[in-house]
Amino acid sequence: MNPCMKWYHIKCMSRMSDKTMTMILDLLKDAFEHAKLPNSFYKGKNLINKLGLNYVKIPACRKDCMLYWEEDNEGFEECDSSML
Repeated sequence: MNPCMKWYHIKCMSRMSDKTMTMILDLLKDAFEHAKLPNSFYKGKNLINKLGLNYVKIPACRKDCMLYWEEDNEGFEECDSSML
């Protein structure tokens, strides 16, 4: 797997902010001077998007047991126990 894809996967799975990812990228560039890394999170994200590997964030309950997808569940903030 491409290092940029792994880096982006970590961001998505751990819910880190774009600013945090740019700071980590700066740290990696300082530690590994000869590594070919994007200059910012924005540039790295554009590289991933050009490959067609972007994602759509779908809201979920705090327990991750229910997704709030489309209009039917749009206003929910808690689990709907009738659907469990």
